[in-house]
Amino acid sequence: MTQCEIKCALPSDIPCIADLEKLIFSDPWSENQIIDIMQGKVSVFVLSCEGDTVGYAVLDKRIHGEAELFRIAVSPEARGKGYAAALMEKLISDAKDNGCERIYLEVRRSNTPAIRLYGKYGFKADGVRKNYYRFPTEDAVLMSLGLA
Repeated sequence: MTQCEIKCALPSDIPCIADLEKLIFSDPWSENQIIDIMQGKVSVFVLSCEGDTVGYAVLDKRIHGEAELFRIAVSPEARGKGYAAALMEKLISDAKDNGCERIYLEVRRSNTPAIRLYGKYGFKADGVRKNYYRFPTEDAVLMSLGLA
């Protein structure tokens, strides 16, 4: 990643995260939701390249020994450059450093690139949540990764 860095998100990063939310997700988080999330026991990382925020990731660690991947996102114009993989490696490292034994996530059944990324890092499909997503309604594939 030339001229890129991953760092812990600061309150000043919230508008950029919210902009990426609107660009990427059909059910975007508002700035207030992002503020609420950042006040919990979570890790929020932003990926910046040459001063522009091009991606971010959110890992929830409220349950002892477990983590849930809430979001991992890269702007459409920055995809295909290994940024999602870099964020994934940061999240896994953070989870291990915080004593987590397993990471869980849900992903849209149709999100083949994300499912491929998770599989690359050893995540396995554990089940399905019917009609979990809205806009459009879609099943979620449940996946997890053991860290022990």
